[in-house]
Amino acid sequence: CRYLYSHGHRSVGYIRTEPKISGPPLLADYFRKGAELLGMQIEVIESEVSYGEFSAEKSSECIQNYLEAHNGQLPFTALFCESHDPAVAIAGRLLRCGIRIPEELAIIGFDDLLYSQFFNPPLTTVRQPYEEFGRLAYEYVRRKLAEPDYFAQIEIKPTLIERSTT
Repeated sequence: CRYLYSHGHRSVGYIRTEPKISGPPLLADYFRKGAELLGMQIEVIESEVSYGEFSAEKSSECIQNYLEAHNGQLPFTALFCESHDPAVAIAGRLLRCGIRIPEELAIIGFDDLLYSQFFNPPLTTVRQPYEEFGRLAYEYVRRKLAEPDYFAQIEIKPTLIERSTT
């Protein structure tokens, strides 16, 4: 949110591209809270993805329907997609609908898969440190086996990879 705010965006869309689960707060919850703390307007779009569905296709159809319901105009200047494949599919769909990226709409994906840099325009995305996840999980399990009462809360910070969609 801070990155989008610092680039002048005050109205953002957030498209849920993963199935809803109950339990701890989700990425959408944190994104919404961050946007609200900055005084940004936020619109959460539900793509109604179910387990087992290909979320890129469903999310692309969802943004098409959303665009049609708003007379071809989006009420926000930036869109955050909670997964990478749907972000690419959504950006492609919006480009085919005549939305200029990033001139009319900034888009950020999440995961930074290899091909994001080859999308046209290259996708700005949030990279998760998968190698660090693996290393920390190994260390946690190793220590837990040695010390059954061991507990640690681990915070891992992702990295924003700025490319051409913002």
